Amino acid sequence: MSDAHHDESSSEVENTESVSESGEKVRMGNYQKLSDFMGTSPTMSMFRRFTSLNVQNLLFLQAEIAYLEDELESIRQEEQSSDDELSEKRTRDSLQSFSSLKEISEDGSHSLQYETILKIREKLNEYSEYAPTLSRPEQFKRY
Repeated sequence: MSDAHHDESSSEVENTESVSESGEKVRMGNYQKLSDFMGTSPTMSMFRRFTSLNVQNLLFLQAEIAYLEDELESIRQEEQSSDDELSEKRTRDSLQSFSSLKEISEDGSHSLQYETILKIREKLNEYSEYAPTLSRPEQFKRY
């Protein structure tokens, strides 16, 4: 291949380089041309699934939820064993009524128990969004 032809083709396809975690340069092609091709030929489209990272993320979410679950149980036990009448009443009421649990305290904040429940809810929603996508056997094919 002549130098003139090589210069022409390299200006046609603008390659960019990025560096991998191991420090190797990874050559990236022209995304515009690739996306145009993949858009007109959907059967030729292939995307990485990052299965290992997705599974790891799911495991981290499980660990976070388990930690929050333990934290919630500790808060409940601490409130039940408290000598403080207000804490004792709040704990008793919260076991009977969600509105009591959600009630804002004098300092303008929700109870620690309620705040922890909100954190758990957020993590469970995130977990529930990811878990079903990773339970399909075809998800684990390596490409």
